[in-house]
Amino acid sequence: MDNYRQLQRTCEQQAALAASPEARLALKEMAEEYRQMADCQERQHPKTTTEPGGSS
Repeated sequence: MDNYRQLQRTCEQQAALAASPEARLALKEMAEEYRQMADCQERQHPKTTTEPGGSS
């Protein structure tokens, strides 16, 4: 799993646990930023898959 996706999930988990509405909002905003960075990174460097019995 890439780092941006892990950071996104961590922010989402912490947002769900946050007692403060301000903290919850900030964490959700951070999660969205990390999601966008992960999406961008994946577009720039798509993962290649290897077919069973074949080569990449």
